Amino acid sequence: MKNNILKKAFVSIIMVLFSSGPALANLEQAKIYKAAFPDAEKPKCIMCHVDKMPKKDDGKHDWNEYGLKVRKVKEKPDEETYKTVGKNAASDAE
Repeated sequence: MKNNILKKAFVSIIMVLFSSGPALANLEQAKIYKAAFPDAEKPKCIMCHVDKMPKKDDGKHDWNEYGLKVRKVKEKPDEETYKTVGKNAASDAE
């Protein structure tokens, strides 16, 4: 019985780790943006996405104007991409 519970717990933990991939990508992009603009506030999801807390559901993960500009330059942005596009002016206004 204990082994069965441990197996289920292990499988649950593995599932959580693998399903958190997109969140890690966002964290990675936030770090890259911060490296490009050290004086900027900590970037939030809404800086590039329409929704405050984007999900993979239809319409929930759409890009806003700034996110579209960034992705037009490079699909997976790097520090140089953010420098090319410039700071998100909307994030400074918040």
